Amino acid sequence: TCVAGVLAQDWPNLEVIVVDDRSSDRTPEILARLATQDPRLTVIRGEECPKTWMGKNYALHQGFTRSRGEWILFLDADTQVAPQVVTQTVREAERRLLATQKTKS
Repeated sequence: TCVAGVLAQDWPNLEVIVVDDRSSDRTPEILARLATQDPRLTVIRGEECPKTWMGKNYALHQGFTRSRGEWILFLDADTQVAPQVVTQTVREAERRLLATQKTKS
């Protein structure tokens, strides 16, 4: 549900990276099917977490190192999003960034 919601976003040139953190259910099968249906989706099978990392942080790191976008939005798998969430989030971040730059000058 989360991946389908993200793929339904109205943001142009969307890149979606899912890190499957070594799940043992049907997740890999479901993600593989979704990836064949939508070329914007990249699925990464998460590597075993090194002892110097925490699991979630390492999963986020793996996704980040594959990303190519200017903006990055991390979501948990249980998140449900409306089609405008990415656009609204980026626009708000840009507005705040511009306000911060104006304050400094």
